[in-house]
Amino acid sequence: MDTERVQQQEHSAVLKRIDVAMASVLWEERLAVIELIQRLLRDLPAERTVERLVEYLDHLAHDTKWEVRRAAVPALFDVSRPAARRVLEQLMGDANQWVRQAAERAIRKITKKRDGKARLALDAIRDLEGKTAENVYEAAVLVGEKYYEELVGDTAHELNTYRAAMEGLLQELDLQIRNSNGVNPHVSEILAKIRDRSRYLKTLCGGLVEYTRDADLDYQLHSLRPMVSDALDVAREKASTYLSGQKIGITCKIPGEIEIEACKDRLVQALVNILSNAFESHAGRGDCAKIQIAVETSGSGRVAMTIADTGCGMDSAQLENATKRFRSLKKQQGGIGLGLPLALKIIEREHEGQVVIESEPEAGTTVTINLPMKREHK
Repeated sequence: MDTERVQQQEHSAVLKRIDVAMASVLWEERLAVIELIQRLLRDLPAERTVERLVEYLDHLAHDTKWEVRRAAVPALFDVSRPAARRVLEQLMGDANQWVRQAAERAIRKITKKRDGKARLALDAIRDLEGKTAENVYEAAVLVGEKYYEELVGDTAHELNTYRAAMEGLLQELDLQIRNSNGVNPHVSEILAKIRDRSRYLKTLCGGLVEYTRDADLDYQLHSLRPMVSDALDVAREKASTYLSGQKIGITCKIPGEIEIEACKDRLVQALVNILSNAFESHAGRGDCAKIQIAVETSGSGRVAMTIADTGCGMDSAQLENATKRFRSLKKQQGGIGLGLPLALKIIEREHEGQVVIESEPEAGTTVTINLPMKREHK
């Protein structure tokens, strides 16, 4: 059974779980529904499934518990559909102030995303007199990146809508072929290639949506060691298909008392992307492979994390391409070239950090991540 069909079955199973939870008298069960919906949305489901999720969210937005109504707001923002925006606008008049404020923030973000580009450009170039050429360049890059993110985010959603419809037609064609006698094997081979391209397109759309996601980040103090541990577990699992049971030695030295102000989910995601690259770089290189992680603090209120591997390494051209969008070195394995760029965006733009990558062919790669323990820009 192909991956697309398995995923559709998984989506159907989640929808059934949502149906059961929606009927529960326990408001905590309905609160859990929202997390399921957000998880399903990240999978870029078919448009008819999205429409059904909006209906669920509309119902939850009228729940008797204000905690449920407020929790529905981020999910409605993630949907990016006119119907979801109408529900958010209704919540701006909610009787509970916390619900109203959450809905108002979401609407402001939508409005800023849609109409704020010119304002962003004006803010970026205001008072440029006396600024250095580097300041002007940074302002231009910021404006350009915002335009880029909006364009590719909207384009990815549109592409996936048509891709999902095409996948339905491909499944119908596949069924017709299976039920036919004497079909030319070459036809089945062509169909398999088309479906493979469709899966890649879905991965690409998902990567673009994730890269351009304008998340409502919640920064709190978190212990660094558990975040790295979580990232290691996820990265190891993510890279398992490349390693085929190969053992990787892990050394991790992190003082347990280190805390940093971060959006936990996003920072863990960035670490997963970097660590999975480290794991995958050892594919086929035997069981002497090692990854070393070390963290040190400085007197200036910053932490430096180094992730060093003994993998295949990269030459200067490969290293330069690795940090650019869509320059994946693993396209034959389905890579789209957004993992490391997304990690850089999360660390540098969202967490005010810096990333330095050093690598040599056959000598491994070292990634140094420098992060503030407390954010400067609130």
